[in-house]
Amino acid sequence: MVLRPHLTPLLICLLALPGCGKLKERAGGLFCSMGDAKRCHQAGLGLMKGGDRARALVVFRKACELGALEACHNTGFLLSNAKDATPETDTEARAAFKKACEGEYVSSCANLGIMERAGRGGAKDIANAAVHFDKGCEADDLNCCANLGDLLFKGVGVDRDPDRARKLLVKSCPTEGQAAPVGCNNLAVLLSRGIGGKKDLNRAFGLFRRACDAKKQPFPGACRPVAVAHLIGQGGAAKDEAKVKAYLKRGCELGHKPTCNDKADYGAFKTRFEARAKRIGSKGPDRATLQGKCEANNMKACYLLAAAYLRGLGGKRDLAAGRKWTIKACEGGLLEACVDAGFLEQSGQGGPADHASAVKHFGKGCDGGNLECCGNLGFAHMKSKPPAWDKAVEALKKGCPDEGPDVAVACSNLGGLYAMGKGVKKDHKRAVALFKRACGHKKPYGNACRALAKAHAASQGGLKPDREAVRKLLDKACELGDKAGCAMLKALKPKGA
Repeated sequence: MVLRPHLTPLLICLLALPGCGKLKERAGGLFCSMGDAKRCHQAGLGLMKGGDRARALVVFRKACELGALEACHNTGFLLSNAKDATPETDTEARAAFKKACEGEYVSSCANLGIMERAGRGGAKDIANAAVHFDKGCEADDLNCCANLGDLLFKGVGVDRDPDRARKLLVKSCPTEGQAAPVGCNNLAVLLSRGIGGKKDLNRAFGLFRRACDAKKQPFPGACRPVAVAHLIGQGGAAKDEAKVKAYLKRGCELGHKPTCNDKADYGAFKTRFEARAKRIGSKGPDRATLQGKCEANNMKACYLLAAAYLRGLGGKRDLAAGRKWTIKACEGGLLEACVDAGFLEQSGQGGPADHASAVKHFGKGCDGGNLECCGNLGFAHMKSKPPAWDKAVEALKKGCPDEGPDVAVACSNLGGLYAMGKGVKKDHKRAVALFKRACGHKKPYGNACRALAKAHAASQGGLKPDREAVRKLLDKACELGDKAGCAMLKALKPKGA
């Protein structure tokens, strides 16, 4: 039988009475040295409650070593939220969160995923962040559900899935009880746009307000749409200038810079959104009017009508009708509509996939000088059965001419053909030049950054092996939503390995 010392004075100090700092530390040290992980962790909580974060961190570290997963979480929390955080402390924090998350303390999975997504404490790893968010969400951690829903909505590092995103965000923001404010905000965004389900401005307004007004972890960016709703009387919100100003003030105080800008120049903010409300109308575009104009051969009206159906504006969303009117606008000579017409046909949205018709409409746009259509036409020829390499090269060169405006995806795909020697003579230097152009574009293409990383690793096209350059390029590819780039980044061994 092990005799334990009389600890009453120490335990009294653990209740955070003033002046007990050293006694609390002795208590923590005693419990920790005895190998009592639970009480060691409790000692750390007492120190933190008393405001002694430095000593609490020492005790939490020891409790974590002893196997107290909540202590690992608290170690990560103190390190990652410290004012003097450094790359080294971020690395330790991420490791602590990982130990806790993978040890089934799921509250840490959200923190771990956030650090992995941002590249804090190690390489950016969005694919792994999604895995950890998913694990936490399965265990009903609402912040994990909210973060995973955000990734799926944006398609960053994972395949875009608006339907599942909306379901996860609904889970993160239940009608009653606790909710994750960030999840409520993101769900409101989907509801306001009709993404992943029916559009509902009234419910969206309520969720934005809930996210902004939350007492714990309010979402700063949610305050601005609440202010806009009160300005124009949208989503069931009453027009109320006092509330407009109050919500702009709250959003700014919470640190949302765009809201601060609106607060500072209130006149411009008010003019901009009132004009937008007047232009769009509270019920959205009048489809009957647009259809009448379209049938009278106003192709711009056809394109606006198509957008109304595709986005659910002024009525229910209808992809088939959207596709129909987009094709009419394209065939009537509106070249930007040809981009959408070809995409809808190629992807099988609003009707069966129709490769031949997609090629036809991309070709019409390309012949008229629309570079995006040229890039899409080249890719369509690459995917033909069998591939039409010569036609692909011809179209991609139009989308990525030697001089002048270009489209990043066209330059990237043309680089791929030079790298493979398909339709052109194999030329790695030319391929690398095109990949650089597409990756460094004002609208960069993630696939090109990944291809450039692979060229560095293989010493192709005059490039030398450069581990750091490879890492940066894959990081950029992943951030741009290139799933394969995320996987390669994850597989890349850490420095010094």
